[in-house]
Amino acid sequence: MGRNAGFSPKAIRKAIEQYKNRADNKMSVSDILKLNGIPKATFYVELKKQSVSE
Repeated sequence: MGRNAGFSPKAIRKAIEQYKNRADNKMSVSDILKLNGIPKATFYVELKKQSVSE
């Protein structure tokens, strides 16, 4: 059993949506991660799982 990550799947979904719209919302990846409380490594793993291009 893994440890409690401290962030929700909802936060990851929200961060990915913000990432996809970063040209419009003018947010950096760092801003998105801070706002949603998600570690950078976890975020990039989730992007890769969902095949989101940069």
